[in-house]
Amino acid sequence: MKNNRKKDIFLDFTSLLDITLLLLFFFILTTQQKVETSVHAADERARNAEIAATQQVVEAESRAAEEIDEARRSKEDYDKKAQETNELKKQLELDIKAVREADENIGDTLQGIVTYQRGDNLKLLLQEEENSGRLQLKVLYKQTKMGEFSLDNITATRFLKLLESHGFNSSSTIFCDLVYDGDQPGTYGAYRTVKGLLSELHENNGFKRLYVSETDISIGREVETNGIQE
Repeated sequence: MKNNRKKDIFLDFTSLLDITLLLLFFFILTTQQKVETSVHAADERARNAEIAATQQVVEAESRAAEEIDEARRSKEDYDKKAQETNELKKQLELDIKAVREADENIGDTLQGIVTYQRGDNLKLLLQEEENSGRLQLKVLYKQTKMGEFSLDNITATRFLKLLESHGFNSSSTIFCDLVYDGDQPGTYGAYRTVKGLLSELHENNGFKRLYVSETDISIGREVETNGIQE
């Protein structure tokens, strides 16, 4: 009869476990490196994105500032052109008004020139009064006496009333000849009085078409006297 012997079987997994642990450690190490690499890349992308966003903001602010400056310059140019246009418009209105006034008064002006050439213009004569010997202002129109004034009480108001009583007004064209004798005593003061009167009419009473010529009869006398002496 045979004896049945049982043999125990022993399996040793130590080497396999070591290999498994090594593989697991390698996997963990590799995975950690990949994670760190991914985190680093993500951080880098985040920094780049932040830099890009900041740059875009700066560029946007710069463009906005340039657009604001451009808009301000455009407004200044517009305001300047608008002001120039208004000034040109005002000047054009004044020119049109002047042309219209010239058209309205050209007939009166031409008539005044013809009257002056005929000797029928207004004449202001500085002469001596018959009784006192003092200088007075005699006013003639078309060789006819309009009135006379003592230089002591003559005023622009009184002279203006005289003109208006004979149909003259501020829109009339008046050619006036001031006649005086420069050698006569007191003429200088009388001359200044009459010139001030005419200037007041022109400047303060609207007689803008009052034209004054002057005749000093002493000049002709001096020429004749010099001719005789020679």
